[in-house]
Amino acid sequence: MQRPKVLVVFYSRTGSNRKLALSLKKKLRAEYEEIVEEKERAGKIGFFYCGLDTLLNRGAKIRKPKEDPSDYNLAVLVTPIWVGRMPPAVRAYLAQNREKFKNLALLSVSKSGTMNPEAVSDFERHSGKKPVCTLLLKEKDVEKRTHEKRFEGFIRELESFV
Repeated sequence: MQRPKVLVVFYSRTGSNRKLALSLKKKLRAEYEEIVEEKERAGKIGFFYCGLDTLLNRGAKIRKPKEDPSDYNLAVLVTPIWVGRMPPAVRAYLAQNREKFKNLALLSVSKSGTMNPEAVSDFERHSGKKPVCTLLLKEKDVEKRTHEKRFEGFIRELESFV
């Protein structure tokens, strides 16, 4: 049996990005990998430290990934954006795998959505790659399901790698 050509890698603190990642996995018939941080970030205190650690560029300890991105034609990173940047756990994942990506795409659900253009340059800086396609969504659009046309367009762009 042939392995999928796409790897969906996701990090999600609240579940919004997880939900979209799993939908993307199903539509692209992809493998998936969850980035799991060792540090607990639940609740209000966790939320506070999310922003603080991101602003101060603090590192994160993550579990060792099971999948090797070099085995895939495309990796799609699904992540929140915290204060305009990649979360510490995502930065750690990108640093560990920087040389392994053939093609890389970015999908994000956050409070600000497209109001996070600097997050794309942060992604490029940490991954060493320009994303082949990018979709930044607002949490409220995903909740109201007004994102679906944009999401389907993103999937069509990704399908050239499948």
